[in-house]
Amino acid sequence: MSDAAAVDEAPRVGTTSNTKLHYPAIGLAGGGAIAIMGVALGWWEYSFPVSDGVVTVVLKGTDDWTGVLCMLFGFLAIFSGIALLVDDAQMRTIGAALGVAMALLILATAIAGLFRADSVVGIPQPLGATLGGADLPSLVRDVSSGLYVSIVAGVIATVSSVLAVRERAA
Repeated sequence: MSDAAAVDEAPRVGTTSNTKLHYPAIGLAGGGAIAIMGVALGWWEYSFPVSDGVVTVVLKGTDDWTGVLCMLFGFLAIFSGIALLVDDAQMRTIGAALGVAMALLILATAIAGLFRADSVVGIPQPLGATLGGADLPSLVRDVSSGLYVSIVAGVIATVSSVLAVRERAA
């Protein structure tokens, strides 16, 4: 057998019949990872004027219980996605059910974070300001881009987990 024939007979990645991508597992694990990144990016911000312009402070999602839970659910969604790849049918069923729960909880905690900007920021005391006095600058509280990243991740994970359950039912 020549070297050229041996190269032609070697299996190629993605060309064999038993090698296929498991998109629900990728989506679920990816959604969990993106949710974690969103929490780390920052969920809330507040701004206050200073003499030379405006100072903006970004708070991470871990500064509140909603972000901490979202991060925890993100890690569990990653493990659920990994469980979908295991050969054991019972483990895949458990992974699909856990994936649905984690995806919905990622989405719920991220949406809850939308309404917690005032509670998380509170009334921070910038340098030189006094509480209750006329010197307290006006604060502008808002949500940051990381919160929207976590919400999108929750949607991705939810759709992927529903596909995993539908695949298990078929």
